[in-house]
Amino acid sequence: MATLPEDMADKIATLGLGYVVGRDIFIGVLPERPDAVIGVNESGGQAPEFGFGDDGLKHETPNLQIVVRGARGDYSGPRALIQTIYTELPKIQGETVGGTYYHMVKPSQSPFPMTRDDDARVVFAFNALCTRTVA
Repeated sequence: MATLPEDMADKIATLGLGYVVGRDIFIGVLPERPDAVIGVNESGGQAPEFGFGDDGLKHETPNLQIVVRGARGDYSGPRALIQTIYTELPKIQGETVGGTYYHMVKPSQSPFPMTRDDDARVVFAFNALCTRTVA
């Protein structure tokens, strides 16, 4: 089973936004270059659901964080991009992504400006809970 960030990075790459995993979509890191990038991170989520008897873990609900950084001085570009991702990822409902079955992707809040770095590049973010079946 691929990790949550790998699955969602691949999904974002297939949205037709022109971003490619490893070139301008990164997992677990926001590199200094290039300027305009998408970061896909995982963080704490909710407790998993268990089956009865020997079934063990059935579903887990990890938290996903998406960050988008734009070029120096660009506010509207990264804001529009994160809004698109925010709108598209919740369309994952009962879908297999990267070999893992996702019940849903549910944003925890609207996109927000997280920071502006030392190079005047704005960074937007949002978090989402992702319920998926444990293989």
